[in-house]
Amino acid sequence: MSTTNGSGSERLGELIRLAIDLSDRVLMARLADQEIPTRQLRALVEAAMLLHERGESWPALLNQALYELSGTTEESFSEGGGLQIVT
Repeated sequence: MSTTNGSGSERLGELIRLAIDLSDRVLMARLADQEIPTRQLRALVEAAMLLHERGESWPALLNQALYELSGTTEESFSEGGGLQIVT
């Protein structure tokens, strides 16, 4: 009997799904002026880093959540001063 934790593509798909779900929650909390727990912020950043390390694009909602939380202005973001992963 073989036990497996799923293929790499299944795990990547799950990571993306969870990142989207958490991004949605964080953005909704922000709209409602609710506090966003540090562990959720850390999870978003870690998901972005994992995707970056694997050469995967960030889901749009993850990108939006990190942009909103970064405090970056729209002008500086569009001029290349936005979110960057430094490893």
